Amino acid sequence: MILVIMLAGVARATEVVALVKASTHRSTAPATAPGAASAGNGAASAPVAPLGPLHSADVLLTADHTIPANAIADITRMPGVESTESFRYGTVDLAGNRVPAYGVDPSTFRSWAVQATASSTAFWSSLAGGEASASFQTGKDLNLPLGARLPIGARSSEVLRLGSFATVGLPDAEAVLSDTSAAAIGLPAGSGLLISAPSADLRVFTETLRAVSGAGIAVRPLKPLPAAPRSTPVPQDEPSASSALPSGVPSDTGSTGAGFSGGGTSSGSAPAPTSASASAVIAAAKSKIGAPYVYGASGPDSFDCSGFTSWVYRQVGIGLPRTAQEQWLAGPHVSYSDAQPGDILAWAGDPSAPGYVTHVAIYLGNGQMISAPHTGTTVGISSVYTSGLLGAVRVLA
Repeated sequence: MILVIMLAGVARATEVVALVKASTHRSTAPATAPGAASAGNGAASAPVAPLGPLHSADVLLTADHTIPANAIADITRMPGVESTESFRYGTVDLAGNRVPAYGVDPSTFRSWAVQATASSTAFWSSLAGGEASASFQTGKDLNLPLGARLPIGARSSEVLRLGSFATVGLPDAEAVLSDTSAAAIGLPAGSGLLISAPSADLRVFTETLRAVSGAGIAVRPLKPLPAAPRSTPVPQDEPSASSALPSGVPSDTGSTGAGFSGGGTSSGSAPAPTSASASAVIAAAKSKIGAPYVYGASGPDSFDCSGFTSWVYRQVGIGLPRTAQEQWLAGPHVSYSDAQPGDILAWAGDPSAPGYVTHVAIYLGNGQMISAPHTGTTVGISSVYTSGLLGAVRVLA
């Protein structure tokens, strides 16, 4: 059976596309472009558990090593923690490209994904059967051939079939494998942890998590943090999520920036008070006009979308998270009609995850923006388009 989502008459895989169920296996992978309707015959599958209640993914922990069992035990006992999910996290070489990846238990991890992907038993069965998945934007930006057998490696390499393009709605999940496949290529066990604590004060909770987790583990809120009490000064320099990312992890990918990211100050934190002005931000941004878009690049000579925004704000003393989605959580939201020069504009580019940010740009005012758009383009100024536009993030204090 082929699951296909067609948008505006263009063959485009957005949720869990092009999963093919057949009894025979093709020995030659089809050279279909990302977003094609079919991956060809011969998709693998294996049984997975039925979907249970969805979990609220509130905080993501990532490291380049196994998170200590005693730290996880302490976290599970923290007030407000309802559930956790451990997985493998790291950077893989996918057909010659460095891509951040998750290695998951398909039966349990599906409850942490966005609704549309969580509900697709075919997708999780494909992973359990030994296939790999890439996010739609990563597939598009790297021109990955859906249905092809591709080398994927970390400490060692395996050839896996690219069975689908899908969005799970979590930072850095640009490639998703089963835990078994991820173990075979050497991604460290238990190097990622999702935490559900929907009733906790996320600001206090993340501060406590940082103390419990210790150095080398990035604590990455996945929801907006409550405003800091007036009596509590906002820290000038919060711990850097990038310090706990695997070596070589770029940040954001995809022609709409929906890719791997992670770094800058811990996500969800409000920007520190600064004397930076919109004119300084815009001057820094314009200094890179003409720089090429490169998947996963964060400057100084090439960029992807959130790599560009994070580089620009860093020039004026503001640390931002590295992914587009996490930048969306880095300050108060305002509508586009209320946007001011220097704000970050954010778009959701995947209909299966309508709240998940896949592209960011810097607003210049008067309906203009500056961004690193997608592969084959350069940093430049263009008119703001409103399709998929969620609004703006107020970064400048």
